[in-house]
Amino acid sequence: MMGLADGWYVPAPLTAATERAGAAMSAVQAAYSYPRTQFDVGGSNLGLLIAGDVGSAVRASGQDGYRALLRAAGALAQHACSAGAASGLFCRPVRAMREGLLEAAAGAPASYDALYLVLAGRPRFTWFDYDLSPH
Repeated sequence: MMGLADGWYVPAPLTAATERAGAAMSAVQAAYSYPRTQFDVGGSNLGLLIAGDVGSAVRASGQDGYRALLRAAGALAQHACSAGAASGLFCRPVRAMREGLLEAAAGAPASYDALYLVLAGRPRFTWFDYDLSPH
């Protein structure tokens, strides 16, 4: 995100009213369950936390509500990664996180659970590409 300071933002619209300044990516690194030597979150320019009210989904529709919430979160992560890749970003959806730490750092409502985290940034090199599509 060009021109935005490190912090927590509500995705749309990005306004000063929806911002909370702070070391967001440091908090994401602390919540990431792999050590910095395996993946340095600070190398990512953007972390997209996808969270939802699992309890409400289950109360409304039982296990089908839970599954639907997870499918919607996964689809959102896929769309974010596709849009990022189309813009030249490296995107990595992850579930390897300490959910409670990340939820608290993001200021998520108490009823919300972290479902996915998408880390995105500019790749260090651009020559390493290959076609993974079926032929």
